[in-house]
Amino acid sequence: NILAGKDNGAVTDLDGNFKLELNAGEYKIEVSYIGFETVYQKIVLKEGESKTLDYNLKESAKQLDLVTVSGSKYERNLSEETVSIEVLKSGLLQNSNVITLNEGMDKIAGVVIVDNQATIRGGSGYSFGVGSRVQMMIDDIPMLSIDRGEIRWNSIPMELMDQVEVLKSASSALYGATALNGVVNVRTAYAKEKTETEALVYTQFYDAPKREAIHWWKDDNINFPLRYGGQISHKQRFGQHDVSFGVNFNKTIGHIRLLDFGHRRLTVKYRYRAKNIEGLTMGISANLMDSEEADYFFWNGYETNAYIPFGSNGPRERGTISAQKRRTVMIDPWVKYNDKFGNSHTFRNRFYYANLVFTSDNPQARQWFSEYQFQRTFKFGLSITAGAIAQIAKLDNPIELGIRRNDNFSVYTQFDYKIKRLNFLVGIRQEYFALDTFKIFTAIKHVRSDSSVVNRPIMNAGMNYRAGKATWLRLNYSDGFRFPSLAERFVDEALTDQVRVLPNPNLRPEYGFNAELGIKQGIKISNWLGYADVSFFWMEYWDMIEFVFGYFPPSPLPAGAKPSDYLGFRAENISRARIAGYEVSLIGSGKVGKIPVRIQSGYTYNYGADLNTDT
Repeated sequence: NILAGKDNGAVTDLDGNFKLELNAGEYKIEVSYIGFETVYQKIVLKEGESKTLDYNLKESAKQLDLVTVSGSKYERNLSEETVSIEVLKSGLLQNSNVITLNEGMDKIAGVVIVDNQATIRGGSGYSFGVGSRVQMMIDDIPMLSIDRGEIRWNSIPMELMDQVEVLKSASSALYGATALNGVVNVRTAYAKEKTETEALVYTQFYDAPKREAIHWWKDDNINFPLRYGGQISHKQRFGQHDVSFGVNFNKTIGHIRLLDFGHRRLTVKYRYRAKNIEGLTMGISANLMDSEEADYFFWNGYETNAYIPFGSNGPRERGTISAQKRRTVMIDPWVKYNDKFGNSHTFRNRFYYANLVFTSDNPQARQWFSEYQFQRTFKFGLSITAGAIAQIAKLDNPIELGIRRNDNFSVYTQFDYKIKRLNFLVGIRQEYFALDTFKIFTAIKHVRSDSSVVNRPIMNAGMNYRAGKATWLRLNYSDGFRFPSLAERFVDEALTDQVRVLPNPNLRPEYGFNAELGIKQGIKISNWLGYADVSFFWMEYWDMIEFVFGYFPPSPLPAGAKPSDYLGFRAENISRARIAGYEVSLIGSGKVGKIPVRIQSGYTYNYGADLNTDT
């Protein structure tokens, strides 16, 4: 940011160039950027005179500056956010040999991955891998599977990752449905002035379990647990063109018998920084992947069959394992333009295609996503972010889920006002979601909890107060809601001869809120910089969805039907839930001698209650 007095300013382009048109006079120039020390210079400008000003900013050594985008959809310092956000840098994940992101998420306090399902501060429950309450995004575009509403961890390009930002709060006002329990936003890296090429190969072995009775591979010399793979990435600039690409492959023979998987992935990013049109950038990204995957519902036993899927009675019998091959394609074109009036316009798009091969079935899924976003920061401290989103998904899966269509449209606005030490934030979003139908009337009328159509407002509000030189207090309230996934509503599958997963087409959306009070304290001890953070949170949910085991016969019972046809698991709106607790985290970096060291630690306590039964 470039300021010349109180009434004149400019923003640099991606190359650091800027242009200011000033009247003759004396000015105090202020040059600032998050994470760097601010530079000041006095200049005198004569009538008709032009000046060329060059500045080299030094990295700030006063505090650990982490820059996030996810909290407000524009760059700001982590300490100024009104919600709890934690950042994982790519270097930390690489040094830990994290192959897929789900393996590294437990480095963040309060985040737990259970059967590839993310839960933040205990707010997601357990839903057998379908219907994520955490929104996964890559470069600000949602990335959940169309059929199950699950996070596809193997689609995330670890080889091009810059950082991961985790919002530990309901965030539906900015990010829409599915952000009921928070957001994980993966920001990938573009090419810089220096060309970068990196390569990695790995092999991992599983040790034998301590209990000999569950060591199923001791007599199997072919299918013993093993994992190997590799990746390569290259980032380079060619004039105004930035090109990045990555290749990644993996093969895993799992410690659960016959639960094997692998993938081959290519990711390409391209950005053009227009030279003749000031403020214009555009680009396109592509992610192509073939994968082999497997899933199961429960184990065959505890004493001797803990790592064997139910129904697998031999070393080559899959039992209840559901194996599949999947081909996915994601293409993301985008355009961004910063006009001469200080407005920023961004147009993001994604085309998503998935082809799944089970046995004789060949289901396909397609999704179109488009978002227009407007941003403006005024000189008196007000920032406005507004936008509109259209998302249409189609699924052709006649055997398991049927022929389905989802329509999701939304508009949102967020106001962020900064006055001296105090930041205020308020946002509102109107979200429309329809299953298998698009009704103009319900798109206009407010509908709270219909089973197939939702049209409701979502709000969030927060504040951040800088109480001291390196002390920040924050307070936040956020609404959230989630529309059930297609798998939760319509999956009808026999697990065994006696147990099924049953459909529930009348499943209602779940909704709730998150409130938080927190304090962040900057720390500087010798050459060590960091933050200590303490937060107290309160979450409540209505119509929370969980899979329940029971007997669910239709009325009347069809002629010839067997009782076992309706015995099994079914997604149900079972409860009004409350989850409250506190969290303490510490992050920092420094050196021990000449060796750089980074600390990321935390402790989360939560207490969950079903308000329908608990007292």
